[in-house]
Amino acid sequence: MDKKILIDFVNEIAEKTKIANILVEKPHHYWLWCKDFQKLSTLTNKSLQHRENVECFLELKMIIENWMGHRPGWGLLITSNYRCGEVFLDYIERIKAETDGEKEEDVLKNCSLFFGYTFWKATILAVNRERKLWERDHANRHA
Repeated sequence: MDKKILIDFVNEIAEKTKIANILVEKPHHYWLWCKDFQKLSTLTNKSLQHRENVECFLELKMIIENWMGHRPGWGLLITSNYRCGEVFLDYIERIKAETDGEKEEDVLKNCSLFFGYTFWKATILAVNRERKLWERDHANRHA
């Protein structure tokens, strides 16, 4: 699967959801989400010798479904109808469909890249939004 498709998926989430606002309005969710995105990236990366590696795609789905019930942020509505976890479940299903015909290991590798890119994007969104808020506040003080 082309990495550009994975990056396009991440950008699509950023553009079509409220995730950017949540990352700044609820900074504790930023840290928790980023930690979780990194963990999902690590758990699905078979090249890392991690004792908790996800063994199959269904296990990855179950982790996200479980997190929607008890981890902060994963149950939040980030679109008008969908919770954060549901959005990510949809995208990993799309990744699986795009990786169709390849080994499950390849699906997990692509999910690993996807969550790594999501971590990067969350950081970019939070920093850019904080900068805009700071510039607005700074301009108002000196106006």
